[in-house]
Amino acid sequence: TSSGSNDKAETVKIDNKYKLMGEKEDGSDAKEVSETVEVIKNPKSVAVFDYGTLTTLKEIGADKNVKGMPKGEGNRSLPEFLKEYKDDKYANLGSLKEPNFEKLAEMQPDLILISGRQANQKVMDEMKKAAPKAQIVYVGADDKNYIDSIKVNTENIGKIFGKEKETEKLIADIDKKIKEVKAMTEKSDKKGLFVLANEGELSVFGKGGRFGFIHDVLGVKETDENI
Repeated sequence: TSSGSNDKAETVKIDNKYKLMGEKEDGSDAKEVSETVEVIKNPKSVAVFDYGTLTTLKEIGADKNVKGMPKGEGNRSLPEFLKEYKDDKYANLGSLKEPNFEKLAEMQPDLILISGRQANQKVMDEMKKAAPKAQIVYVGADDKNYIDSIKVNTENIGKIFGKEKETEKLIADIDKKIKEVKAMTEKSDKKGLFVLANEGELSVFGKGGRFGFIHDVLGVKETDENI
């Protein structure tokens, strides 16, 4: 809250809980972060490093103060359903894994919304140097608690932008969709497998892991129970 008597900014308290990666790729030096961040309501300038959250902001009509996001080289990283953000009025903050800290410093946001790809010590230190006044809020989904974590993040977005009614509706909509899909998967004997192709590497995912929500939450039968 600012010190002036008549210009007190309203704030909301948000719980930040996430794993902060260190230098080691195996995650052995990762730290669990658990903190409460006091965020100014309706921040004037927002940098968003999570496309899911950007979609939520767009959906609830809270994206007017979004000033930048990572678009990648030639705007190629932005998915088709977020194509309006290719407009030059939005700063291109690099890529999801390699933010452009110079652009972030030019922008000087009040709020930076991050997820797993930015949650490492090196990136966070650079972000804090580039935008020292910004509050940083983690909005990534928890692989082991996927839907619930998305709901908590959505509620937090509603609190920050004064859009609680809109986010309540979004959460009700997702519950409805989950029910509909579960009814379909219960009747079906078809099996599913989540496959990720990445620069020539192929990964598959099963129950309880990253992307495991298709089995755990949506009830899709497993192609192989040993994954």
